[in-house]
This record gives sequence, C-alpha cells and structure tokens, in this order.
Amino acid sequence: MGDVTGLVERLEKATGPDREIDAAIRAQLGISEGYHAHEFYTASLDAALALVERVLPGWRVQFWQQRSGSWHVRLIRDAHYALVTTEDEDRTRDGDNEIAGARSTPALALCLAALKALAQGNEGSDEG
Repeated sequence: MGDVTGLVERLEKATGPDREIDAAIRAQLGISEGYHAHEFYTASLDAALALVERVLPGWRVQFWQQRSGSWHVRLIRDAHYALVTTEDEDRTRDGDNEIAGARSTPALALCLAALKALAQGNEGSDEG
C-alpha cells in the first residue's frame, strides 16, 4: 500500500463528509470497479466499517460519543490500537500504538483511525 500520510492529513482537516476524500480513499486502495467503487466512506458509518473490514481484517472496532459531541473510535488488534479522541488530546504514544485526533462524525473518526493505522504499517489480523 502506498503512502497514506497526505490522506490522513486531509481527514484530520475534514469537518464533515467529503466526496473528494472518499474518491482519494478508493484510489489509495485501488478500488475502481464494482459496488465499492461508489462508497462514501466519510458519510456512511456502514461504509466506514466496511473499509475497516477490508483493510484491517480481524480488527475490533469500538466507538462512542462524548457529551461534547466529539466521536471516539478505537481499533484493536491484540494489544495494539489506534485511538481517535478529543481535539485537545492530540498525542501519539508509540508504546501502545495510540493515535489521537478529533472528528465530528463517527464515519470520519473511523476513516481517520483506519488510515492512521495503515500509515503506521498495520495490516490485517495475525490470527487466521
């Protein structure tokens, strides 16, 4: 998989669903035909979950909304996880593979967490 850093940066700046980012995700993943060629990952939680299943098979997903309205997502593979959380907690800890950021919708949060995990070289489950 190619470099996804630029796409992660675009997702970090996104404030809502963005069809250009959706197209960039599809291009990054080499999706050009079939049903998935029209997915709107940043707009649809179902599409974002399908994205995680496609690029990070075997990973578990946890998400919730804080009273502040920010959406939180945790992607878990064994003891490693990528976490998207509140804006004021922008940090990275390599020890637990924790990544923080903020998103206004669960779909954006999930897309961001998945692509950050890919940018760090994570892939599907080591379990069969």
